[in-house]
Amino acid sequence: MADVKLSIKEQMFCNEYIRNGGHGTNAVIASGYSTNGASVQASRMLVKPKIRETIRRQEEYAIMACSISKEQIVQEQYELYQLARADERYKDASTILGELTNLLGYKPKQEDRKVLHSHTFEQLLTKDITPAKPAIAMD
Repeated sequence: MADVKLSIKEQMFCNEYIRNGGHGTNAVIASGYSTNGASVQASRMLVKPKIRETIRRQEEYAIMACSISKEQIVQEQYELYQLARADERYKDASTILGELTNLLGYKPKQEDRKVLHSHTFEQLLTKDITPAKPAIAMD
């Protein structure tokens, strides 16, 4: 069983299943599967031996989660990101990278998103914004 690898989505399903307390339908949706038939998809996934084994193993790891360092979590997230990029699963890679940036504290704060303008509305009204005449004359 150890030599069988899960796809990125299957691994994400297992992670979400553990994270949300065992709600399969929510885990399916959170891991990128369609919302249509999500409960059926969850049932199908939960009977797969490799998924059940991974969930069992992750539940055991969850018990030991208190001893996992931030560095280890960052390393695992980075490895998932690299796997997703190698498989050309850019949407998954982007999601993982977003989680990684949040974990590392790189996500911009709301106050950092302010756009500073050097012109007032009144100043813009006084500028001539008429398009220039075409350089090529038409005969």
